[in-house]
Amino acid sequence: MRLTLIGPPGSGKGTLAAWIAPKLRLPPIHVGTLLRRQTAEATPLGRAAEAFLRRGDLVPDRLVTELVLERLGEPDCASGFVLDGFPRTIDQAEALDRYLEARDAILDAACYLKVPDDELWRRLRGRGRLDDEEWVIRHRLAVFASQTRPVIDHYRDRGRLVVVDAVGPPEVVGERILNGVAALAGRAGTTGRR
Repeated sequence: MRLTLIGPPGSGKGTLAAWIAPKLRLPPIHVGTLLRRQTAEATPLGRAAEAFLRRGDLVPDRLVTELVLERLGEPDCASGFVLDGFPRTIDQAEALDRYLEARDAILDAACYLKVPDDELWRRLRGRGRLDDEEWVIRHRLAVFASQTRPVIDHYRDRGRLVVVDAVGPPEVVGERILNGVAALAGRAGTTGRR
């Protein structure tokens, strides 16, 4: 099973990936954590990404895609993964599609975590992260609307989208995701490549 969680900042992607991954016996791949680790370790990628992260901008596709695809190439991802925070642009989605197709695989599901704006604001203001200042939050939500929403259409057009009400406790939302993915797999039958 290969799946990704797509949603605006504050939609619970990281929490839900951590909840779902053990249930599916798959590694959670937290892209934000990978980027923050690179920044903390002052790697070349981390130094290049730092200014983007501080402003709430997306890190350039080339850098993020390289980091993620390298991680997906590790042995623990051979039978699947739960991605959190990737892809965020059409270019990233297409790069992921090409990567998987070259391995005779597909992304089984892209789960769009739907959360009302007022709930997103409440969640983001309560986290206390450096990138959660009000102007950064506003900017990150605008970036999501302009650059990531087209990714939702990309997966909808391919019959891979699962829309999930992401309001509620993680275990409740997590079950909604698992049920939605199971329903999608049931509709797809056995025609998809694995």
